[in-house]
Amino acid sequence: MRVYSLALLILAGALAACGSAPPGNPTLDTAPTVTSTTPANASTVGAGSTVSIVFSKPMNTSSVVVAASDGTNPYVLGTGTWSNGNATVTFAAPPAALGYGKTYSLSTAYLTFSVEPQPAVTAESPSGASVPVTDNASLQFNVAMDHSSVENAFSLEAGSTPVVCLFSWSADSTIVSCTPNAPFTQTTTYTLALASTAKSALGDPVATSLLPATFTTGVHDTTPPTVTGRDTTSDVGTVGGIGDVATNAAVTIVFSKAVNQASAQGAFSLAPPGGAAGQFSWDVTGSRMTFQPTSPLAHGATETWTVVSGVLDLSGNALAATATGTFHVVAEATEEPALVAGESGYVYAPSAYADETAAFVGVDASNNVFPTFLTFDLTSLSHVPTDLVSGQLSLAVLAGAGSPATTLGTLYAQSVNYGATLLGTDATLSPDSHICIIRLGLGAHADLIIPRCAYESAFPSWTVGTTVSTDVTSVLQYQWSDRANRGSCPSGRVLCAQFKIEPSPINNSTYNYYEIGGATASAGNLPVLSVTYEYPW
Repeated sequence: MRVYSLALLILAGALAACGSAPPGNPTLDTAPTVTSTTPANASTVGAGSTVSIVFSKPMNTSSVVVAASDGTNPYVLGTGTWSNGNATVTFAAPPAALGYGKTYSLSTAYLTFSVEPQPAVTAESPSGASVPVTDNASLQFNVAMDHSSVENAFSLEAGSTPVVCLFSWSADSTIVSCTPNAPFTQTTTYTLALASTAKSALGDPVATSLLPATFTTGVHDTTPPTVTGRDTTSDVGTVGGIGDVATNAAVTIVFSKAVNQASAQGAFSLAPPGGAAGQFSWDVTGSRMTFQPTSPLAHGATETWTVVSGVLDLSGNALAATATGTFHVVAEATEEPALVAGESGYVYAPSAYADETAAFVGVDASNNVFPTFLTFDLTSLSHVPTDLVSGQLSLAVLAGAGSPATTLGTLYAQSVNYGATLLGTDATLSPDSHICIIRLGLGAHADLIIPRCAYESAFPSWTVGTTVSTDVTSVLQYQWSDRANRGSCPSGRVLCAQFKIEPSPINNSTYNYYEIGGATASAGNLPVLSVTYEYPW
């Protein structure tokens, strides 16, 4: 964009009514100033705008020279017309119009103004073929337009038959839309045009280089959409013909065809709770609407989804009837699965002692660790789980020898997979592990990456005669997610949870251990796993 400098030259000593002071009067007359300008400073105007300058007092007109220049080529404003007692000069008819998209400024910074770009049509809609008969026609401009002149210059015709429009405008007056008083005729070509009498809001004529434009309507679709149902592929179970979903499940409604998304979202509801908050998303076909509730659904709830008849397809056909359906949210229970007798115990290499009533965890004089192994039968739960939510492992510390509190270090409940039989070689069985990243807060390249992080949970300090507990949720959830790869559980059970209770001993020269369990299984001191799980109902 070229910048023009508009220079106002006031010739020294040549101002009307501004000569030397009368003899004997020591007060000199004040110098004139510019009090206002047209255009206003920092304004945007049309190319046909006039330039005028108002002075604070009558001027010697022959002494005032106003010139415009882009620094190389002069721009001639022409001869000014004086008014207001020679205090105002107006340049109403320059030899050449102001330039579109250019900026003019007074070199003394009294006045800077810009000229708008030449008005032009930048886009038209619709276009091409197979246009829906319910579409509108619209034009987009590069500047704000004068409504009346555009609407009078606007034409939309099918052959020689004009279309009667109801006009509407965007807030910035750059887009005009024509809503026909009746739908378009199918398989018909329409011509959209704009006469050169259309003007911008600043009065400049429009350039219509994109017009006239044509579009052709398609075959009108008169088939109303239907709801084919709720997508049940993510259901976790079915009871009595009704699907069960997780508490964090999304609800996907499938339509028979692409529909107007706003109308479908407004027609959908889920209860309880009424008017549930959430986010909508759509697939690329526009026929699958997914609603993700903001808050988890309540365990054990029966949810009812409804889509009322306000849904419209892309041709304006409405859903013929309200569609509705129900589904269950999984229930939740907390139980204690049975400890597997004969397959839980401890290992003191090279032997395994599968006795859950007297299990030991500790270290011998040679610093050889003897861990305890526990298997719990998840098939003993009252329902078949769809997910394990949390877990707590509790052990009764019945006895001890040596100084286990100071020599065994931290004791861990680790995730292991020792299969159907406890063996002597399981003493060195490594816990299940994963790659983990420890964020040090020193930037992305300063994180600590550990290739083998065990799925384990630390117990608090052990004291003989007490029960110690630790949260084993992460262990249970890992074993649940990996259940298809874990092989056989003892006695052919389908689902089980297995733990290795192992110390992290300090070097010592004596036996140091704890005893967990009891003299008999009925003594009530056996290890206890409390599991909270979800299940279909």
